[in-house]
Amino acid sequence: MKKRNLLTFAIIIMMALIGCESDNSTSKTDYNTSVKGTIVGGSGQSVIFEMLRSNGVDQLDTITLNETGSFEFGANVKGQGFYRVRLTQNNFVVLILSEGETITFSSNASALEQTFTVSGSPETERLKQFNLFVNKLYLSNDSLAKASKIHQANRDVNAYMAASQFQQGLGMKRDAFIRNFVDENPGSLASLAAVENLNSDIDYQYYKKVADALKSKIPNSPYFQNLNSRVVELGKMAVGSVAPDITMATPEGGTLSLSELRGNVVLIDFWASWCRPCRAENPNVVRTYNQYHSKGFDVFSVSLDKSPDAWRRAILQDGLVWPNHVSDLRHWQSAAAKLYNVKGIPQTYLIDKEGVILAKNLRGPALEEKLAEIFGS
Repeated sequence: MKKRNLLTFAIIIMMALIGCESDNSTSKTDYNTSVKGTIVGGSGQSVIFEMLRSNGVDQLDTITLNETGSFEFGANVKGQGFYRVRLTQNNFVVLILSEGETITFSSNASALEQTFTVSGSPETERLKQFNLFVNKLYLSNDSLAKASKIHQANRDVNAYMAASQFQQGLGMKRDAFIRNFVDENPGSLASLAAVENLNSDIDYQYYKKVADALKSKIPNSPYFQNLNSRVVELGKMAVGSVAPDITMATPEGGTLSLSELRGNVVLIDFWASWCRPCRAENPNVVRTYNQYHSKGFDVFSVSLDKSPDAWRRAILQDGLVWPNHVSDLRHWQSAAAKLYNVKGIPQTYLIDKEGVILAKNLRGPALEEKLAEIFGS
């Protein structure tokens, strides 16, 4: 998928690209919302009008553009919704329509999204503002990524590090823009599209802010309902929540519960013997354990292994000296992995002495910095 579509449709991540023909016999005057437009250079092409639902795409109308490229579409909008005007699968513009609006649209057939203007739709204007800013950052990031590969191939460490640091700066700039964008009007479908570009582990509060604001405006909308369902699930494992207890078998055949480590700051580490990134990270975990264990730091390792022998062998090979190792040997069907919504490993949760989640996915220097903040260096 192209990067511009990641932005234009964070909101259609969940939307399967399906279509169904609607009854086009309804007169344009029977609709409560209309889109009148011109697509320059589109004479003779078919322009398609679609509604983007939470679980698919409904094709509402198709018009063959005349010599002037003009068209008019109508829709019965309930509250607010995402709609799309497109020529081809990858040449389209997404509009946010509100009930009762009369929208005027114009663009060039060669690149609808990059050239369109719209009046009569404040929400679409907001979405356009968001996409213009973030797309520029993605273009810059693409250039930096290519430069980084060249520097890496040339073994130019200083240039590679400089490019990588600049990339990180762009990411921070993007996230700051999105947070400000959401803060301006959290109860906006444009803000819903924007917030999907934030890391929910770090910015859960922004997902919740948008869900709470949309609840007061469009509580019956499937857009709100789907986001709210996600927020409820995310909230169970959000920073500030109490980590669910885990009780599983140890390599020796006994059982151990996470709650038995209360009173310590604990790193819950999901890993497996077959996971190369996990094995590469293990020396960092061992180092931090040795440094901070005497101050009240512990590790609770949950393995997604299937073979008990491979699990025990990896513990010995990697020198995982803490005694807190558990697994149900069910691989990705691990009950603990499902409980903690683990989709990939290594994945970690750092919890405080009362079991409250302090941070997620801290590795290497980031974990050391957090522990130094808690315990002192």
